[in-house]
Amino acid sequence: MISTITPLQEAVEQQLLASRSELSKPDLSIDEICAKVLDDMFVLFRQIKTPEMASQLINQCYVLIRNLLDQLWSAPDLFSSFEAVEKLYFRFELSFGFYIQPGNTPPLFLQQQLSEEIKRRLPAISSKLLEKAIPELYILELGYGIESLLNPGKQPQLCYAHLDYIPKLLGGLEQIARDNRDKVWVDRYVFLMIRFNFNYPGFFNRWSEHLTKTLKELDTGRAQKHLFHIERQLTFSYHSGDLCYNLSQEPLLEQMLLYVDDLLEKFTDSVQDNTTFEETSLLTKLNGDELNLIFYYFYKFRIYDYPNKREAAKAFSNTIQSISKQNISYKTLEKFEKSRLEASAIKMKRLLKAVVEAIDQDFKH
Repeated sequence: MISTITPLQEAVEQQLLASRSELSKPDLSIDEICAKVLDDMFVLFRQIKTPEMASQLINQCYVLIRNLLDQLWSAPDLFSSFEAVEKLYFRFELSFGFYIQPGNTPPLFLQQQLSEEIKRRLPAISSKLLEKAIPELYILELGYGIESLLNPGKQPQLCYAHLDYIPKLLGGLEQIARDNRDKVWVDRYVFLMIRFNFNYPGFFNRWSEHLTKTLKELDTGRAQKHLFHIERQLTFSYHSGDLCYNLSQEPLLEQMLLYVDDLLEKFTDSVQDNTTFEETSLLTKLNGDELNLIFYYFYKFRIYDYPNKREAAKAFSNTIQSISKQNISYKTLEKFEKSRLEASAIKMKRLLKAVVEAIDQDFKH
C-alpha cells in the first residue's frame, strides 16, 4: 500500500519545486493522482492477511499523507493541490479510520483548526461555568490542560485522538454552561471531567486539594462519612474508553479512587493510633523498639493465636502500652528493621536472660 503513494509524493515534490522555479509541473493533476492512489489502496488492502499487518500499513500510509499535507500547507500558492490531498486524507480516514492509531500526530491544518475552535469556544464556556459557582481553579486547570496540548514543547502532545476528544469535551461543558436548572454544578463538572477522562495532573491536584481542605473543616466522624460518600459516588462513576486527555496516564477515575482509599486508610490508622485504652491496656516499662522486639519474637515462636501477623499486631497494639503510655502502631510492629533495633536488642537479651535464670532458680530439680 505504501508504494501507491510514491507517484503522489513525486508529483507534490515537482509541484513544490516548480512553485519556487521555472520547472514544469507534473503531467497528471494532483487530483487525478489522488483518485488513483485511493483506488489502488482498496485493491491492495483486500490482499492483506492479518489485522496487525493492516494496522501497520495503514498507519505508515497515514504518516506519508499527513507529511504531504503539511508540505502543501506551507505553500499557499499550491492551495488547489492541497485541497486535492486534503480530500484524499478525509477519504482515507473514512475508509481506514478504524486502523489509525490515536497517538498519531494530526496534520498541521487540522491542528490549526482545532486551536481556532478552542479560542472561539473556551472563553465563553469558562465564563458561564464561573457563574455556576464552580471553583475558579477547576476552570483554570481546564484551560491550562487544553492550551498545553497546543504547546509543542509540552506533554502530552496533540494527537489524532484529540481531534475528536476536544470538541466533544467542549460540547459537554457547553451543555452544563447553558443549563439553567438549580443543580450542584461542582459535582456535575467533576463527573463530566471523569466521564471524559480529563486526566490532566493539574486538575487532579486541585480536586485532591479541595477534598483535603473540606475534610479539615469537619470533625473526624463527619470527615470519614464524607469520604465514604465520595468513594460511593466514584464507584458508580464511569469514563468512556474512547475518550482520554493523556493516553499514557492512568484514568482520572482510578487516580481519584486510589486517593480516597489512601485517605480512608489513614483515617482508620489515625483512629487506632490515637485511641486510648486506659482500662484495658497493659502499661509496660519498655519503649517502642523494645516492644517491637518482644512482638517479633513472640510471633515468630507462635505464642500469639492469630491467623496472620497483621491481626496479631493489631491486637498487640490495642492492648500493650510503652513506658510513655503510647500504643505502638500495628504497622510499626509489622516491620522489623534490624539496624534500628540493635541497641534495644542488647537490653532485651539481658532482660530475657535474667527471666530464664529466674525460672531456672525457681524450678530447680
